[in-house]
Amino acid sequence: MHSAELAARVKGECLHGWNNYEHYAWGHDALKPLSCTPHDWYGQSLLMTPVDALDTLILMHLDAEADRARTLIKSELSFDHDIYVKNSRSRFVSSADSSPATNSPATGVCSLSLKTSVGDFSPHSIHPPVSLTFT
Repeated sequence: MHSAELAARVKGECLHGWNNYEHYAWGHDALKPLSCTPHDWYGQSLLMTPVDALDTLILMHLDAEADRARTLIKSELSFDHDIYVKNSRSRFVSSADSSPATNSPATGVCSLSLKTSVGDFSPHSIHPPVSLTFT
């Protein structure tokens, strides 16, 4: 198989997964593939699939899909929830650091805003103080 054919197949598979996420789980963290139902890791969506997928959509030139993801993230992503934060912080900060969508002023969701919302969160910012472990 030639590299162009392989690239087209990979892009098609990505688009298949993304279209199913949009159809069955839009606005939620993830799609359960067997039941075709949405899943939110923390009870309330943190839009994990759109955040994780945005850079891939952009790199694959799936511009319309990336625009829809970007619009959803800008309008719906909120960290104003009480959630278990064990892995959330590192996941969102690393997505913000690695994504061309968040690091380019011309294309993106505001990297500074996303990293400030998540990255500056510390146990000391909670009143009354509580003990949290970030791993």
